Amino acid sequence: MVARLEVVRAAPQTKRVPRSPRHSFVLRSQPFQIQPAFIAPVWPGETLKMGMLAARTVTDPIKHPLIGWWNEYYVFYVKLNDLAERGAIIDMLMTPGANVAPLQSAADHQSYHNGQGINWTRKCLEVVVNEYFRDEGELAFDADKVIGGLPLASLQGDSWLDSAKLAAAVPAGGN
Repeated sequence: MVARLEVVRAAPQTKRVPRSPRHSFVLRSQPFQIQPAFIAPVWPGETLKMGMLAARTVTDPIKHPLIGWWNEYYVFYVKLNDLAERGAIIDMLMTPGANVAPLQSAADHQSYHNGQGINWTRKCLEVVVNEYFRDEGELAFDADKVIGGLPLASLQGDSWLDSAKLAAAVPAGGN
């Protein structure tokens, strides 16, 4: 008969660990393409207090490539609970022998995935695009909203600025 003995010791309370990750990146993207830039996991016990993004844009189609076009960066924090496969992910974390095969995906150079394990960047990209860049009923990777395998940002769509227009300023037909 084997006896199992667990020993629990009181440990002193610890503070959150400050961390300053630095990520270098080089991106090639087309106009209006939503390009995932980085993924930085937050470990248990850490708090993100501040983030800084410094970038230089080099463009081809203008006379001097360092002048650049307008370029916007958005930083999103995606929780595990927000992902579409929430049940399978929680099962993976709570059950030691859980089957993670349905969560794994093939290699994808656009989301920096080597084909081994879970493509977290792609899963987070889908959540962000569906929530912030698509209308209700549209999906992140609809065929008409993708270029080069990555989703496009909305162009000439409805926005909150539409309510600022005077009705007389809108021509007949809405164009």
